[in-house]
Amino acid sequence: MATSTSPRLENVKVYGFAFLRIKLRLAHRNWATVRWILCSE
Repeated sequence: MATSTSPRLENVKVYGFAFLRIKLRLAHRNWATVRWILCSE
């Protein structure tokens, strides 16, 4: 039973890290545009 639930947890970890990575990438892109706007003014 324990071995059948561990792969599910691994999938949750993988999807969680991928989601965080995408959010961080989008946040970094937004921060870059904000900095560009602030520096241009």
